[in-house]
Amino acid sequence: SYLEVHEAYLNNVLSVSKDKETGLIAMSVEHVSPIFAKDFLSLIIKEANSIKRQKDIDMADKAIVYLELELAKTPVSEIKESIGELLQKQLEIKMVANVNEEYKLETIDSPFIPEKKSYPSRAMICIFLTIVGGIFSVLIVLFRHFFLEKPKKT
Repeated sequence: SYLEVHEAYLNNVLSVSKDKETGLIAMSVEHVSPIFAKDFLSLIIKEANSIKRQKDIDMADKAIVYLELELAKTPVSEIKESIGELLQKQLEIKMVANVNEEYKLETIDSPFIPEKKSYPSRAMICIFLTIVGGIFSVLIVLFRHFFLEKPKKT
């Protein structure tokens, strides 16, 4: 299901951490295919920026509509000036959101395909499986020796 895939990616594939001092967010994706990992991380960054951009644009649009209605209702010039300033700030938010591709998450080090494989280590897998196989073989021999019928000698 979608929830199982989501949980699997959060627990095993996607790693996100934030440095409290600098505020920098470090994200990494581990996958068997390094190309998939790079593309997936790029997609996450792009979608996070896109979602936040759209949310801010929608909020600014709603605020602009509200402020324009209030501006039309208000006869006091001082309040009109302050509403004008608020409108200007909302228009600035819309402008920045529409102009900047990296709206909230700015990439310092772009996702890349590693040159050297990091895991799984084939040597460690071979050593581990040899040890497990040896232990399993010894257990089978001991089980046969002590628990199975011994052949009768003639």
